[in-house]
Amino acid sequence: MIEVGKKYRVVKRLYGHEFDIGEELLALELDEEEPDFCRMKNHLGEWWVGAEELAIPSTPIRLTNGAPIPFYATAGAAGFDIAANETVTINPGHWVPVATGLHIQLPVEQELQIRSRSGIAKKDGLVVHQGIGTIDSDYRGEIFVMLRNTDLNARTVNRGDRIAQGVIAPVIRVEFEVVDKLDDTVRGDGGFGSSGV
Repeated sequence: MIEVGKKYRVVKRLYGHEFDIGEELLALELDEEEPDFCRMKNHLGEWWVGAEELAIPSTPIRLTNGAPIPFYATAGAAGFDIAANETVTINPGHWVPVATGLHIQLPVEQELQIRSRSGIAKKDGLVVHQGIGTIDSDYRGEIFVMLRNTDLNARTVNRGDRIAQGVIAPVIRVEFEVVDKLDDTVRGDGGFGSSGV
């Protein structure tokens, strides 16, 4: 049964629709007479789609030491919440790797980005130390969040506290071609501050 507000992945070729196998669509509205049909949306428009053409995107995870299942806090959330699986105290200006008990298996064309949560950053001054952490598709170990304390006081993270958010994103790999000269642009080699302050 399709649920409004959830995203689904296309698993069957749909004729007359402008989306491809593997693409994610957002469920907007169920057909009152045919609940297996739903009005779906992508960046190009909206269509009525049957349940047999869709599947909920899934990613295998393994949880250790009683870690909670990560979850999306709202229907429109881009990132899922990641909780601490231990209690640690972080002194001002210091950073500590915090265990999550989460292991993930991503397809080769995806990465998991670990980002700060605005709530804990505002309330406690705790942010992801390196800005954004990357979990590669071939990593199978436990995910640790490197938390930095930007506050003037020591902060304690308790087991079960939501400490970061994870965003699964596509990855594009390229082959590098060494050349003697790059194409010219108006900007050229203008770097720091070249576009004004």
